[in-house]
Amino acid sequence: RLHRDKYINLFDMHITRTHNTGTAIFLWDVDPSRLLKTVKNNVCSAILSLRLRRQHEVEVGKDWMDRAKEAGATEENVHEEDKKKYLAFCKGLERLDCACLQLDETLMVLT
Repeated sequence: RLHRDKYINLFDMHITRTHNTGTAIFLWDVDPSRLLKTVKNNVCSAILSLRLRRQHEVEVGKDWMDRAKEAGATEENVHEEDKKKYLAFCKGLERLDCACLQLDETLMVLT
């Protein structure tokens, strides 16, 4: 899996001409620049996925956000079930924001 994800280079040396994996010797090495590039690409794709997920969640929960803005200082959701769903929605957005910030910090450390 490390080879498939481009973290390492893998070389196989066959002892016999049959190319049987049982008689092969596998060697691997790490190219630091390639490793860093792969990690940066993975972090960037993770940030993109999280931002798209947050955008989707905001579109799905737009009803609750609109009701909260309209209510102002009063209770934004009258029913107990709506309150629980709204709080879960807000908690989910907060977790996505926290994950994005952590990945941004990781990317800053890597560059």
